[in-house]
Amino acid sequence: MMLQIIIAVEKHPIASGIAALLFGAFLGLAIPQGEAESEFLCGTRTRLLDRAKSAAESIQQQARDAAREIVDNVQEQRKAGQIG
Repeated sequence: MMLQIIIAVEKHPIASGIAALLFGAFLGLAIPQGEAESEFLCGTRTRLLDRAKSAAESIQQQARDAAREIVDNVQEQRKAGQIG
């Protein structure tokens, strides 16, 4: 499993980096905000959160597709006897 993750990151470094960035942004936005943040951000937080969720869903789908491709490739290599 870990090897597959490493292969996916190496094969799709930009998508992996974006996914990590969005995950961090999502966590930051998920932290409860105080009164000062509420006054400062107004509706910006909601809009950013919506954008982050949308982008995260897109990246998540790309990651699923990449993982599925990796699993398919590993299975094909096993059938061909290239992997023990």
